[in-house]
Amino acid sequence: MRVAPGHPSPLGATWDGSGVNFALRSSIATRVEVCLFDSAGDEQESRRVFLPGRTGGVRLSLDPAKIRLGDVVRRTELNMDLVECFDPGTNTCPIIHSCGLKRLLMDALDAFVGSLNAYTLADILKPGRRARLASSFIQLEQLKTRKAI
Repeated sequence: MRVAPGHPSPLGATWDGSGVNFALRSSIATRVEVCLFDSAGDEQESRRVFLPGRTGGVRLSLDPAKIRLGDVVRRTELNMDLVECFDPGTNTCPIIHSCGLKRLLMDALDAFVGSLNAYTLADILKPGRRARLASSFIQLEQLKTRKAI
């Protein structure tokens, strides 16, 4: 299976003869996940596909100077577990109740993310980098001036 550019309309999932086009609009979505099932009665998905935006990038709803990098990492990383014992649902560590490492690693992870919060997206979007990333990051003000499709 491959993900290829699609069309903005019609909205929803539409078979186009060679594949399915997914089109949606949202002013608050941070990403789109398409869950695929082998058959209609399945309760467990067989695959999950993350779809890129129309430009293949993201649209910013805030000024880059207000977007802290640590917050971006926390919101975009699906799993921040450094070791197995971070997830009680899958933990099989035999020394979980006597080991003090979990708390230390959690503190270290919080310190790491906290240190990233000292910087904003604007800090890494300096003029040279900003020009290279311009096609991926579109300011909200630019979106407001575009006509709805």
